[in-house]
Order: sequence, then C-alpha cells, then structure tokens
Amino acid sequence: MKLLLEGVEEGQVVKDYSDQAEVPFTTIDQAPIYPGCDENETFEELKKCFSKGITTHINQNFNTDIAKTHNLKGRQKIFIAFKVDEQGKLKDIKSRAPHVALATEAERVINTLPVLKPVVHNGKPVTVAFTIPVIFEIE
Repeated sequence: MKLLLEGVEEGQVVKDYSDQAEVPFTTIDQAPIYPGCDENETFEELKKCFSKGITTHINQNFNTDIAKTHNLKGRQKIFIAFKVDEQGKLKDIKSRAPHVALATEAERVINTLPVLKPVVHNGKPVTVAFTIPVIFEIE
C-alpha cells in the first residue's frame, strides 16, 4: 500500500484581499513555513519545502491498516481541506473520501501537523486555505 500526494493547492476564497485576514494562496507575499524549512529561501523553494513537509508527515503518520480493517481495495482518493491561521495553527479541517474511515484518518493525521510559521500578505500574518488530494493505493 502506498500514499501519493498530488501537491498542496491554494484555497478558493473570492473577495478583495487587500485588507482581509484570509487570502488565497496565489496572492500571498510569503508562503507558510513548515518547521525545518529555511526562512531565507525563495518563495518557490518555501512552497516546495512546505509541500514536502506535509507530504512526508502524511506518509509517515497515515494508518494504512485501515485498508485491511475495512476491506478496501484499489485506488482511493481523499481530499483534505484546512486553513492555516494567523498564528500558524491549523483549523477548519475537513476531508472527503470514498469511505468514512479514510476521511476520519485523514483528519486525524492533519490534526497532528506541527504549528507552522503563518503566511504573510501585505506585511501581516493572514489565514490561507489549502486542499490536498491524497491517493491511497491498496495493492
């Protein structure tokens, strides 16, 4: 069994972002910083490090025994949505999966992510929404 992440994608927030506490990933000045990432890296390098940190965390912490327990087979796609708030904490964690056990496990794993250095936009920390598609392949 293996988990494949297709990458971290930006949230879907539609409004004027100049004075908002929540902005889409595409408009931010500084990416969120996953613990261990070098704050002096470029925006693109920080995005890659953030994505890699979350991918590694999910792969190391997702209980793949769920497939056996619930007799799941084949390719299962899980969507995990969450926000990183102004303090770098995760909130509003939701998931969608073909089986409730996969959705519950996905939310459990995301809840164990470390506190991040928050996103900065216009010089101040803001909340940003993310969606992560995870492919759970059962061999």
